[in-house]
Amino acid sequence: MSPAAIAPADAARRATRAIGGAATALVVAALAATVIYAVGAVMGRPLDTVEGEVLFEAERIRRGLPLYVDPTMGAFDYGPVPARYYVLYPPVWSWLLSHVPAYLAAPVARVFDVVAWFGLLAWIAARAAAGCRSTAAVGAAFVGGVYTLTLFAVTGRPDALAVLLAGLALERSVRKGRIDVPAGMMFALAPFVKPNVVGLAAGAFLVHVTVAVRAQWQGLEAGRGHRLAPLVAALGTASGMALALHVASGGAWVGHLLRSTAQPLSFPLWRDQVASRTTFLGAPFAFAAWCGWRRRAEPGVRLALGALGASVGWAVFALGKIGSAGNYCIEPALAALVLIAHAHVPPVRKRGALALAALALGQALWDGVASVRSSYEELVTRFPAEQRALSHARLACSAGAGDVILGDETGIELSLDGRIVATPFQMTHLARRDLYPTDLWIADVRRPEVVGVVMEDDLLERPLSEVSLEHDRFGPELRAVLRERFELAETNGDWRTYRLRGR
Repeated sequence: MSPAAIAPADAARRATRAIGGAATALVVAALAATVIYAVGAVMGRPLDTVEGEVLFEAERIRRGLPLYVDPTMGAFDYGPVPARYYVLYPPVWSWLLSHVPAYLAAPVARVFDVVAWFGLLAWIAARAAAGCRSTAAVGAAFVGGVYTLTLFAVTGRPDALAVLLAGLALERSVRKGRIDVPAGMMFALAPFVKPNVVGLAAGAFLVHVTVAVRAQWQGLEAGRGHRLAPLVAALGTASGMALALHVASGGAWVGHLLRSTAQPLSFPLWRDQVASRTTFLGAPFAFAAWCGWRRRAEPGVRLALGALGASVGWAVFALGKIGSAGNYCIEPALAALVLIAHAHVPPVRKRGALALAALALGQALWDGVASVRSSYEELVTRFPAEQRALSHARLACSAGAGDVILGDETGIELSLDGRIVATPFQMTHLARRDLYPTDLWIADVRRPEVVGVVMEDDLLERPLSEVSLEHDRFGPELRAVLRERFELAETNGDWRTYRLRGR
């Protein structure tokens, strides 16, 4: 080759390395930002809705109180204002937290989630196939540096435990080239911790069953028992968990689960969520799928490819459900990471490598800037303002012993009152479908013990005619009563505290 031809090739290689290095640096910066965010959020972030609900459930279990209570009857263990709620998920996570002292439950849950999330990513990268480790390490750093995933994985919710089980099961199966009994059991346990974590198991088992049926069709008898054993283990584990929950709840757990999580679908919400999630994760998922497709002849890669396809499909569909959020993308992100940890990046020509590096740089810049900015704003601006709102609320509302302050998030109520009055998001959507009596809720709100409201989203200044089906915590009927009874007392950041008029 002539020197004139070699020079452009060398320049292309140098450019590719430089661009790749810049992309890696951005990925590391985003990871550092989300790790700092996660550590700061352990003690600095107010409880969110899901945390409030599972911690409330844990406290009832801890105190030996009935967990499954008919909301129309209410739980009167807290005074004249009852607690009306549906148990959010199968209470595996709540039961585990009930073994921790109440004052430690939230920080312990958050610390566990931080360690589980980042530990799982590091484990997948460390167990990558030879020749894939550097790519897997960058991939793990990229996933860990996506704020919209970290936000839900490190905040005391059951998400981290559920994806830990499913992620470990997938990594084990891909490395072994087949699903075995322990992996089958972990796949089955995951949705009993968080019901939407089913995509990885569905995709991996679909490939597993397809391979088994093909082997049977071709008369390959060897290993038939090994193919059936994980299916039996998964079905047995799921059946055992369902039976235990049925007995413990008196048969109420399925009804509570459906009432608390089966919100309707919304096309505008789906359109907006799919568009926004695609810009952050679409290209990385496509890259992982391309790597996996080129190595699909390998048994483990086939399993990971099936898990990626099923989890992406499930996430795309589920993002249309009112109440869905970025945590629905955690599963496909893990599947993509496992895939690139075991499927070698195919060789690419020089121009293709340069284009791929440029695409990686653009993606890293897009995700990295968003993650660094969001992490900074949450820690420096939002969390302190929200903590001020919580610390000032009882004084601003002149609340005494036994008085109750409502919140449009259950985490707010639990922080202020040590209990919840209702689960606004679920109850509002049930009331819209005539599945919950609004009159009961209004009667509770009018109780003299209710002396204030702290709002994050459903600000009372918003006209009642402005209804957001996707985001409202209180329907127009409730907001009308709240506007009638309460006036603005204090503003902290985006949160507003309202007190009884004339108090």
